[in-house]
Amino acid sequence: MLNDETYAVDDAVVEAARGLGLGSLELRALTRMSTEGLRVSGRKALQRVLEAEAPGLGTGSVYEVLRRAGLDDDCGRGAFLVGTGDQQAAIVLEDGTGNLDGHTLEGADLDGASPPTSGAPLIDPEAGLFRAADIEKTSYVYGWPGPVGAAHYARAPHTDDATDISTGGATIDGATLSSDAVLEIAGDATHLLRGPVTSRALTLRARIGSRPHVRLDDDVVVTASGDEATLVLDGLWLGARAPRRLILRGDFEVVALRHCTLDPGEATTEASLVELVVEGSVESLELTNCLLGCLRVDGGFIGSLVVTHCGFLPVPGRLAIETGPGTALHLTGSTITGPVMTHRLFASDTIFSSTVSATDLQNGCVRYSAAPAGEALPRPYHVVRLDVDSLAGLFSSTSLGSPQLLRLAARAPIELQEASSIGGETGLWGLRRDGAKLESVAAKVEEFLPVGLIAVHLRET
Repeated sequence: MLNDETYAVDDAVVEAARGLGLGSLELRALTRMSTEGLRVSGRKALQRVLEAEAPGLGTGSVYEVLRRAGLDDDCGRGAFLVGTGDQQAAIVLEDGTGNLDGHTLEGADLDGASPPTSGAPLIDPEAGLFRAADIEKTSYVYGWPGPVGAAHYARAPHTDDATDISTGGATIDGATLSSDAVLEIAGDATHLLRGPVTSRALTLRARIGSRPHVRLDDDVVVTASGDEATLVLDGLWLGARAPRRLILRGDFEVVALRHCTLDPGEATTEASLVELVVEGSVESLELTNCLLGCLRVDGGFIGSLVVTHCGFLPVPGRLAIETGPGTALHLTGSTITGPVMTHRLFASDTIFSSTVSATDLQNGCVRYSAAPAGEALPRPYHVVRLDVDSLAGLFSSTSLGSPQLLRLAARAPIELQEASSIGGETGLWGLRRDGAKLESVAAKVEEFLPVGLIAVHLRET
C-alpha cells in the first residue's frame, strides 16, 4: 500500500506553485493540467509529465513541493502518511525536535532473503519491520490481540517502590545492578543489556504503560546469589540481532517472568531468537502472560514449571519446551506451536499443534485441550484430536507483531471453539472470552430484533 502512489495536478498544486513564485509559463501549464483533471500513477510518471509541460517543473526542490502537494489522500501512500477524513496518519516519524518528513518513506520487502538497500527510510508494514539509519525515534500504531507479551496494555499496578534505571536507550551494565532491588525502566527506547547479572531478590520490570526493548548484545547469564534466590522480569521485550540466550545459573527458589516477550526469532530462522536456558537449579519457574520461542534445560534442573496464558513460537526444527527429568510441567490456557518434551505433564485449556512427549504417563493429566492425533497423553479428558489437515492453517498468524497472532483461523475445527473448561475457545486466547461475549450479543439481538429479520454476526478482528 505504501508504494501505491497517485498524484493529481489540482488547485492545491497550483497554489503551491504560486507560493514558489514561478513564472507565468509554468503557472499556465499547471492551471491547464488542473482544468483537465490530470492524474498519474507513480512519482516518475508525474516527473515526466511536469518536465514535458515546462522545463524545471520536474526537477529539484520545485518538483518536490509540487509532488507533495499533489499526493492523493485516497491512495495507499496518502492514507498512510496523510490520513483521510477524521483518520490520523498510520505512520508518523519523529526525532527529538518534532516530526520528520514522512514523504521520504518508502515501502520495501524487508523480510525477504535480500532486503533492499536505500538511503531513504524503509518500512515493511506487513512484516512490521523498519529500516531507517538516520531516524532516532519512530512512532507507529500497532495491533495487539490481548494482554500477553510485552505491550502497552494495562497490567496490575505495582505497589512497591522502584529505582528508575531508564537510560533513554543507552547500555545497561548488568554487573553494576543491585542483586537485591526493584529496578524499573520507563519509556519505549531500546536498551542494550550486557551481562553478567547477579540476583538475590532482583526485580527488573517495565513501568506501567511502557514497553522497553532490551537487546542482548551477547548471551546474558543471571546467577543466583545465596540461598533461596529469586528473580522477577516483568513487562520486558528481550530481543537480539543474532541468536542469544538468557541463561539461569546457580540455585534459584523462584524465577518469574510476567508479561514478557522473549523474541522467538523470525518465521523461518533464528536470526533474533532469545532462548531461555536453565543451567542451574530452579525450584519453581513461573511464566505468566508471556510470548517465547524456546525454553530448555541444559545440565540444570527445574522442579516445577508453571506456564499460564503463554504462547510458544519456536522456529522450525527447534523444541518449544524441553525440561529434562524430574520436572512437573503445568500448562494453563496456552498455545504451543512446537514440540514439547517433559517428565510429567499437567495441561488444561491448552493447544498443542506439534508433538507432545511426557515420560511419566501414569501421572499427570491433559484436559479440555487439543493435540495431534496419535500423541500419547497422560490421562486425557475432553481432548480434541487434530489430524494433519486440521494442523495446516490452524492459526490466522504465527508472526510476532500480528494482531491475529495465534488466533484460531476460520478453518480451524469448530470443536476448538467450544473445547475449554468453561465452554469457549481453548488455547491462549480463551482468556478473551470471545465465545461468551458473542453469545451475550446474540441473545440481546434476538431479544430486540424486529420480527421477520435475521441477524448475521461477522467477526471483524
